Amino acid sequence: MNPYSKLVCCGSAVCLTLASGISSGQDVSFRESGHPRTEYPVGSFPRNAIGTGDFNNDGLPDVATGSSGAVSVLLAAADGSGFEAARSFAVSGTVVSLAIGDVNGDGNLDLITAFSFSSTVSLLRGNGDGTFQGATALPFSFSSPVFVALVDLNADNKLDLVVTSDFGTLYVLLGNGDGTFQNPRTTSLGSSAGSISSGDFDGDGRVDLVITVSGSLLLLLGNGDGTFQSPRTIASGATARIAVAGDFNGDKRLDLAVLQPNSVAIVLGNGNGTFQTPRLTPIATDSSDIKAGDLNSDGALDVVVTHCPFSGTPFVGILFGNGTGMLQAPVATATFGCTAGVALADFDLDGSLDVVANKNASNGTVMLLPGNGDGTLGPRRPPTGNNPTSVADGDFNEDGIVDLVVSNGSSNSVSLLLGNGDTTFQQARNLPVGLGPTSVAVGDINADGHLDLAVANSASDDVSVLRGRGDGTFIPLGAVLVGDRPLAVVFGDFNGDGNLDIAVVRSFGQLSVLLGNGNGTFQAPISSSSGASSPSSLARADLNGDGIDDLVVTDGSSFPSGAVVVLLGIGNGTFQAPRRFNTNRAPSSVAVGDLNGDSIPDLAVSNRDSQNVTVLLGIGNGMFQPGVDFFVLGTVPNAVVLGDFNSDGRLDIATANGGTNNVSILLNNEVPKAAVLGPVSFIDVGEFSVGSGPRAMVVCDFNDDGLPDLAVANSQSNDVTVLFNTTR
Repeated sequence: MNPYSKLVCCGSAVCLTLASGISSGQDVSFRESGHPRTEYPVGSFPRNAIGTGDFNNDGLPDVATGSSGAVSVLLAAADGSGFEAARSFAVSGTVVSLAIGDVNGDGNLDLITAFSFSSTVSLLRGNGDGTFQGATALPFSFSSPVFVALVDLNADNKLDLVVTSDFGTLYVLLGNGDGTFQNPRTTSLGSSAGSISSGDFDGDGRVDLVITVSGSLLLLLGNGDGTFQSPRTIASGATARIAVAGDFNGDKRLDLAVLQPNSVAIVLGNGNGTFQTPRLTPIATDSSDIKAGDLNSDGALDVVVTHCPFSGTPFVGILFGNGTGMLQAPVATATFGCTAGVALADFDLDGSLDVVANKNASNGTVMLLPGNGDGTLGPRRPPTGNNPTSVADGDFNEDGIVDLVVSNGSSNSVSLLLGNGDTTFQQARNLPVGLGPTSVAVGDINADGHLDLAVANSASDDVSVLRGRGDGTFIPLGAVLVGDRPLAVVFGDFNGDGNLDIAVVRSFGQLSVLLGNGNGTFQAPISSSSGASSPSSLARADLNGDGIDDLVVTDGSSFPSGAVVVLLGIGNGTFQAPRRFNTNRAPSSVAVGDLNGDSIPDLAVSNRDSQNVTVLLGIGNGMFQPGVDFFVLGTVPNAVVLGDFNSDGRLDIATANGGTNNVSILLNNEVPKAAVLGPVSFIDVGEFSVGSGPRAMVVCDFNDDGLPDLAVANSQSNDVTVLFNTTR
């Protein structure tokens, strides 16, 4: 059996097969699974003041957010593609809380705003077209208001206003239904009253309030006329900051989700105004806001928490509910900016809840994170271990669907991502390997028809070997010592016996070849110089057409230019003297394929420090023409692969760019020529966003549509971006 037979596609370095169809044009397009996240500029330093409502009466949910000196309104696009540019309405302070409702009975939503360090609460009357009249201050004084809510407390079908203050005062203003309010009724709750949650907590049909006060939860049972019984304390298990109401165990009784410094508490209600012992789920510190909704479409309420950590990456955390009042550990979606207030609605009209969050900065934005209906937000980027360093593909469970394997340099593991055959992957299974894995190779080392793995571990100076069972699981066979700091590993048959061998290039330029015995074991390493003093990547191919596997090593040591080193195999596990060919600065990766249609392998080399790709056309005897550089719009190209991305019969180039967090596509701009030494030309036609710190890439058809797709391992965001080719 061919030891590469289940690789199912061309992988990260070698790609020799051209598509048969020819098409004209220079367009190419890719998309990620899931929906793209987008940001919309609003006012400066938006905090927790954010809410949703239909402000222009088109049946779509819009967003209002408060900031320093303004309220910004984002009207939803009719096709669900996002929002129009923000409309700004001036106010006289920094908005700390915002309430939405029709307070004057005209059928249009209005806004109530509270301002920090002030005595003012203002009304902005809605015109029903997404615009608002000028802000007018209510004719009452409030002692440093911190939270506002609109609710009908006396069942007269007119919205009433509830305000809490930093000095512990509760203000209740019954609405007249015309945009005015009666004089406030005040209640002293202590110091530092905060968030307000409303609902019928005792089952009497009247609206009650739950208010956070100095870290405690207070329940105020409503009398139905805008007055309340004496406050009762609800135990939350820690310092309560913000509470939201919902039915978290499906018993038709209102419960509470309470945001606390290091946890979220679910406090189940008994339906009679009493509550059960709080159930705490730990979260990260520096949380900002909390909302509840069904993010994964399972019928159970989940919790969304925004985070703005002092150090580290800000994120939105989702705590999935199991329908019994318990929450799972949070799943983080990075936001790459400090997130504060959060709101939920189906903004893209796909039947799933989406998330919007304020990004609290001087150039503030509202970030839209579309929900995919399965609990994921935005693009589906499968998480890996820490610091993914390489990625490879193969059908590891033999279901005919492409899977991925990723080496994780900082968690000493490889992540196995089994493909679902559409545009998604199963949750990663992390398999332990040696210390500091830098590279993973895929092949059948024992001729049992199942794909196996070899992993180069730079910190333990060895290669881990994992034997595949063919069902997506692996048996560790131990590690083989190969010498100091192995950097890259490939499989190949370097002695022509039909068994897969291992080649490893090490950080100081040594090459180790381990000849395979065909049963999953290997002979002692054969060591020699690779000819590269600062190797960065390794590829295998037959470069001179003699049927013997050769090697290509990128060498970033030369200045002002780097080089690729070609090692032609002799057929006994050793190689001819190294042959060097100049590239540009700091070559980081090499891909092999026929770029000019002469059936001779050529080389494409990404140059990390010179923002280009060097193409070296093969002569056919293992020699190459002088390299030609082609500009890449993305910066710090860390990886390069080849594929016919526009189905014109010519191999194109893709680079993963660590400086700009994207992938560049360089289309082959020349008609294929059969003559040896035929010229080529490449042009960068587009960049496609990926995760943070893209480091490695593989090309394959992941959704079986006949088009080459890309999978990118992102070393900083610790995930994989899969770009599906949509070029037609």
